[in-house]
Amino acid sequence: MKDSLGRTVVGPNGIPLNASDKVNYGTAQNKYQMYISSNLKYKNLSFSFGFDIRQGGLIYSETADLIYFTGNGTQTTFNYRQPFIVPNSVQLVNGKYVENTTPIDMTPSGSLLLFHQ
Repeated sequence: MKDSLGRTVVGPNGIPLNASDKVNYGTAQNKYQMYISSNLKYKNLSFSFGFDIRQGGLIYSETADLIYFTGNGTQTTFNYRQPFIVPNSVQLVNGKYVENTTPIDMTPSGSLLLFHQ
């Protein structure tokens, strides 16, 4: 969720809030696909190869999601796994957006498990 100035809005625990409206990011269908192959034979020796080319389309990777969740992704080492404040973030306090000063909790039982990029 972003405010009118494009800053990330975080909750009281420092974790960015999800936007309430859904956004269509695109389609999983490729814009085009092509397959090129060749088969060369000489006497009793055969050599074949093929190239499968696909361009466009969006995917969701559950594998990548699991890697980030378990902390094995390189993006999870942000700030050397020390507590950090989401950059360019604000909190809604008494109806006004104020600069966020709440770090994300890095303990295993804390909120880090709920937030990854």
